[in-house]
Parts: sequence; C-alpha cells; structure tokens
Amino acid sequence: MKPTMRGVMLCAVMVSLANGGESGKIDYPQELSAEKQQTLEWFSESRFGMFIHWGLYSVPAGEYHGKKVDGIGEWIMKRGNIPTEEYEQFAEQFDPVKFDADAWVTLAKDAGMKYMLITTKHHDGFCLWDSPTTDYDVVDRTPDGQDVIKALSKACKKHDIQLCLYYSVLDWHHPDVSYRNRDAKQDFNRYVQTYMKPQLKELLGGEYGMIPMIWFDGFWEEWWKPEMGKEIYDYIKEISPSTIVNDRISSDFPRTIIGDYVTPEQNIPSVPTSNIKVGDFWETVLTMNNTWGYRKDDNSWKSDRELIRTLIEVASRGGNLTLNIGPKADGTIPQPSVDGLNAMGRWLKVNGEAVYGTSHSPIGMMPWGRLTTKGDDKVFLHIFEWPRDRFNMRLEQMSGRKIKRIYLLEQPEKSLEFVRSGMEVRFAVPQPCPDPIATVIAIEFETKRKNK
Repeated sequence: MKPTMRGVMLCAVMVSLANGGESGKIDYPQELSAEKQQTLEWFSESRFGMFIHWGLYSVPAGEYHGKKVDGIGEWIMKRGNIPTEEYEQFAEQFDPVKFDADAWVTLAKDAGMKYMLITTKHHDGFCLWDSPTTDYDVVDRTPDGQDVIKALSKACKKHDIQLCLYYSVLDWHHPDVSYRNRDAKQDFNRYVQTYMKPQLKELLGGEYGMIPMIWFDGFWEEWWKPEMGKEIYDYIKEISPSTIVNDRISSDFPRTIIGDYVTPEQNIPSVPTSNIKVGDFWETVLTMNNTWGYRKDDNSWKSDRELIRTLIEVASRGGNLTLNIGPKADGTIPQPSVDGLNAMGRWLKVNGEAVYGTSHSPIGMMPWGRLTTKGDDKVFLHIFEWPRDRFNMRLEQMSGRKIKRIYLLEQPEKSLEFVRSGMEVRFAVPQPCPDPIATVIAIEFETKRKNK
C-alpha cells in the first residue's frame, strides 16, 4: 500500500527557472553553424517525435522456416543466418497494400508528435526510396513499387510534420561491406564514395524537401573509421547545411562523439552524465514493446501510464522522446501502438504546454512527480501522486518572485487559491484527482519589468 500523502514539498526553484550549463562531450564539430543551431532549437522545442522501423524484416516478423529467431525483428537476416539471395526474396512478399502515408502522419500528429523519423535503409541494406544507386529498393523490387519516403514527405508537408531520416552505415547486402564477404577483396572506401555519399545526396538533396535531421546507426563495424565519420559529417554540412546529425556516426561512440546531438537508446539518462550536460541537445529513442522492427510474437506493450510518464520524465530532464512503431509488411500499424499513441495525444491535447518548448527541472526529481519550466515566469508540476484528501501543497519559492496565479492546465480559467507566507506558498488541490496518470498544475510568476 502507498502511504497517505498529506502534502507535497517543492524546494529551491531559483530565479532562473531555465538554467543553462556546460556544453556536452561533443568532440566534433567544435562549433555549430547558425543554420544547425536554428534546427537544434526547433528540435528542442518539439520534445516528441515518432520513430518508424519498416523494411523487409517485417515480412518474416521474427520467424524463419517456421522457427522463432531470437532478438529484435530488424536483425533477423543476421541472427537467423538467412542467405542473402533468400533474404532478397522477402521483397516479393513486401506488398504494403494497406500503407497509407496520410494515415501514418495523421496518427503521429494526433499523438502530439512534431517529427517523424523513418529507416530509409537499415542494416539489411534494403532501401525505402527509389534510389538511382541501386535496384535493391522498394520501387524496383516490390509488387507495390511505391516510393515510401516520397509518400511520407508529401503527407508530412500536408500535416506540418517534419520528416527526418535514418540511414545505417552498415549494409549486409553490399559486397564491399557485408559481413559475409570478409574473405573477399572488399573496398570500404569505395562503398563510402560511390554508394553511401550518392545515397545521402539523393535523400538530402531536395527531392524529399528540407530534412532537418539525419540519424545514423551501425557505427560499430571495424572498417568504419573515425575519419570516415568526420568526412560524412562535413559532406552533409555541404549538401544540406541545416540538417543536424546524431552522435552515432563516430566509430568510437560513445567515447568520441561526432555529431550535433546525443541519442541514448532504451533508457533515460540521469542528466548530467559524462556525455550529456544540462542544456545539451539529446533524445531518448524508445520502443513501445521490446522490438524496433515488427515481430508478431512481441506483445509486451507499455501501458498508457508508462508511455505518458516516460515523456514527462524525458522532458523534465531537458530531452526529447522519439517513440518507435514497427508496422507490419502490409502497411498496417499494430493496434496496441495506435492505442498507446492515441492516449498520449489525448493527454498532450490538455497538457502540451507543459512539454513543448520547456526546459529541464531546476530541482531534479521529486517523490510526488516531476517539474518542467518555460522561460523565467512559469513552472509546471506534473503530479503522479495526488494527495488523497484536500491537503495543501507547499512550495518554497526561494527567489522571492511574486506569484501571479496557480491553476490546473485542464482548467486554465479557474485559479487555485493560495496563501503565501514569507518564502513559502500553500495552495489547496481539488478532489478527486483530475488525471491519475499525471495532473499538471501551472504556477505563473509576475514578469520582471525591463528598465527603460
């Protein structure tokens, strides 16, 4: 049983409600361009986006020759030891007749997401756009023949969602870098110059609009050297100056970081860390179950409560949450993913102001919930543990700033009565709890007048 909560204490909300901090451990580049800085500001304000893992691996969906293959769905080619020629045949079965780019983007928008990040080419090497560099793509090899990236680009533009792209450095299909051909005469530099660079230009050169963010993966192969990461970073800066690059282009990640922002996977870092300082740009990438690419046997879905509180946790630490879906081969999205995203959208429709464009909590985690701040005149209390009775909550406002008003975000027109005594303020909370997952209370402070 939970102990009765007879009040809540908030401590040390300082004059600057949006503290800055040291820069993180970004080794390259040393300075950001104005174009990238502007994109990073958009990225930080967005706070919530969708990750999509979709490709040929959604056809076997975790099974090969009737047997389950352990691990995440998108790794089935390697973990199932599927021969390249046999894996290629999945393209004939990849027939997404129910793929609806408009519906996907609408789902993301209704969930409160501001950007969509999709795997253009995962480790298996199959491309989801019409690539002139290869015929191993969705247009040339599948029955549907639709350029998935082009369809999503049009839908994102229609619904004011930013399309972002994932691209794997690994390529199990390309003879110059495939792990299957290590005994052959491979040319890693040739792959970079004649395959990887041309494909990046296809994706970032304007055909699919301005791409604000590219997300690399597969940095761990021995052939991928630090100088290659720097070369690709500089190449992207040349062909698309405003595009920000994640931290996984470095072969020495995470000891050495090449990129513009940090991407912890399946965890929420306790900021600050060795790689992330207060005020840095970062995102947690997270699955809704246990896999990124679709597996038909993975039903370990996160609850609405866990999803919403995870978003709050990430925002309270100053980061973004990029939440993954793994569509089926026919283009449909598993219903539990849809249901979870819809629940998040309902919560954000009421409480989005406490997430978008906010800064980290100046006082860290509290036993009753989390905090976010906006500017220097507003604090949001995300309350997980609501007082059982009508007891006061107590705020120690150490700065002595004058409180303008306190209110529930779901009832902004109705101010809560509060009493201030010295450095403290007490206010009553309504009963019953408005939202047992997370109720948000806003505290507004009087804006400081500027001297003329």
